[in-house]
Amino acid sequence: MGSVVSRSWNGPPVARRLGLILVATVLALLGMSLVLPAAVAIASPAPTPTRSASPASLGQLLPRLARPFLSASTPTANTVTASYSCDFSGYGAGITPATMSATYAYPSAWPVNQPMPIELTISSVALPSQVSSALTGVTSMRISATVTSQNATQKSVLVSGSTTATLANPPTSIPQTDTEGEATFAAKGTGVINLPVPTIFVVPLAGSTTQAGIECTTQTAAKPQSITVDAASGPFYNCVSTIGAGGAGNTATISGPFELTVTGSGTRQVGKTVSVTLGSDDIAALIVVLAAEVDQETGTPLTEATFTADMAVTGAQSGALHPSATVTDLTDTSFSTSESLKLSKAGTVDVDIPATWSVDLLLNTTSVIDVACKLVTTPAPVGLALHVTQPSATQPSATPTQSASSAAPAGAEEGNGTPVGAPDTGGGLAPAPDVPLALGGLVVLLVGGGLVTRGVSRRRR
Repeated sequence: MGSVVSRSWNGPPVARRLGLILVATVLALLGMSLVLPAAVAIASPAPTPTRSASPASLGQLLPRLARPFLSASTPTANTVTASYSCDFSGYGAGITPATMSATYAYPSAWPVNQPMPIELTISSVALPSQVSSALTGVTSMRISATVTSQNATQKSVLVSGSTTATLANPPTSIPQTDTEGEATFAAKGTGVINLPVPTIFVVPLAGSTTQAGIECTTQTAAKPQSITVDAASGPFYNCVSTIGAGGAGNTATISGPFELTVTGSGTRQVGKTVSVTLGSDDIAALIVVLAAEVDQETGTPLTEATFTADMAVTGAQSGALHPSATVTDLTDTSFSTSESLKLSKAGTVDVDIPATWSVDLLLNTTSVIDVACKLVTTPAPVGLALHVTQPSATQPSATPTQSASSAAPAGAEEGNGTPVGAPDTGGGLAPAPDVPLALGGLVVLLVGGGLVTRGVSRRRR
């Protein structure tokens, strides 16, 4: 019998693979198997040995990895579980069917006009000896199912993916596998997907050659599952991911919440300069996983990643910040970048979370994967609120005989080496945006800027 439960969207099996929600809308990304090696060849002065990888596994790399890491702020997800009977009649008569469990996961709420993830996880299924012996040379298996929907831009959503586990030769089982698809709802209100699907297909692949398919069917009737469709809130981004030079079949559009923190250090006073730090364990984890998977799939380690962002400054003064960074340690599990902001007006100065940001992974000087994200939420959430004051009261006027250098400058900082201006905790995405965020088991300490003031001594007459 099928069952429906509610759970946090960042828990397993949805957030398997370090908490990624892995959803693909562009299944034609098999072209990556041509684009990525071409980029490697251009960037490398000498031939680089590569591991063997089927086009199917390479084609799954972009949609499987270039998805924002989802945190506890993500809407609650629902799951539907059903039991399936797998038929092996394509491999001979009289083979006893095997039982497979399948779990579907989807958010309980999602923004309008944004691709919503639907994930299907199948359990491992032992293959009868008659089937296993016929699969010599099979290196992967393609899992697919079709989810029907209502009030969506497409009536049918393909949920599919290839096995990532290394298979024995010949395979002795269908391994546990996560597959992904996505539905987009074009109007606010209620979206519907029907789960569980009646049939899940398994197609063994020997390179690009398909073997006889395996059909797994369920007796559990599909039921409509409702999703609340409304405006985006919080740090919700729409991201376009591109392999190599892009083009047809090498881009995918994905969306989801992406946690960022904005902190500041320095004296909040007109005429002073504060350091604004943008940090994100999600960005760090995205770089780590993308680089590791490209290395695993192609045998070619990437050399660096670049990051850029645009952040609006509003309130008492207006402007923009453009923080950037170059990451050469692609295993670093922390990420932050800072930029200075000159304070020119008293009052509350707000620094919004990035309106856009991008991560570009490079092999030497050649771009291999680019993830460019745009904020969906309007207006942009405030990441940091700076309460700026006027300078301190003017010091007593100097006598006619007093030299200009002997008077303390107006607005001199107070204190003797004491840190001034701890990171703000108001106006951000959470009650304390400077508190490090935990995601997928990664506990990352985001390093904010610290400012130690200079004691300003006064020469006395």
